[in-house]
Amino acid sequence: MPKKAVLQHLEPIRREKSSTLIVRQLRALIAKGTLPPGSLLPPERELAEQFGVPRSQVREALQRLDFFGVVQTYPQSGTRVASLGSEALERLFANILELDKSDIRALTETRCTLEVDAARHAALRAEPEDLARLTEILRNLEAEVAAGRSGIDLDMAFHLAVADAARNSVMSALIGMIAPDIIVKAANDFKTCSPERSLMALQEHARILDAIRARSPDDAAAAMALHLKMAGRQFGNKSETPPMA
Repeated sequence: MPKKAVLQHLEPIRREKSSTLIVRQLRALIAKGTLPPGSLLPPERELAEQFGVPRSQVREALQRLDFFGVVQTYPQSGTRVASLGSEALERLFANILELDKSDIRALTETRCTLEVDAARHAALRAEPEDLARLTEILRNLEAEVAAGRSGIDLDMAFHLAVADAARNSVMSALIGMIAPDIIVKAANDFKTCSPERSLMALQEHARILDAIRARSPDDAAAAMALHLKMAGRQFGNKSETPPMA
């Protein structure tokens, strides 16, 4: 077979996140029967030590599994494998892992739709503690940008806090699964954390919070939509819309 024909059958090697690798290992244990339906998983701390990863990565993996119904978390009791048949569990695992392979354009479009609605709902439903949290995040982000740092973690925290303020657990879970990957990819691949963009994004975040605080759902939705649009406008390539941060 000619070299060029061989190359056409090969795909780039992609590094996977720790949380995805954790999902894959748990999938294997469930498939082998080591973790049968109804069995109790070890605590997050012990799993993190065994996997050799930060506890946040274990928590992210379990949240994804819980969202898709592979596991169920009970207060005071821990996390158990769902009492479903092997075929159903395998289908759920396939859905989780397939989400990681979705193209960035589809994820970005979905994120935009969800976050604009989240901002609208947050303006209607945000509790005082939500406003306090958003205000604190924005204040800390302002300090990071003033110091010449990107503040990407705080940028991500702001978006997730808006989602939480929408008081819709499904919407919050979906945004939590999609937004972090897009924000990090945008920062790495499209340099959305340049000083100029970071300052603009800070101002856009402030307008979102002002609208939420003013209980103006239309203004909050418009401010979020503009923020996501402006994040994409800085790129000259019209043929490929970059991830929005």
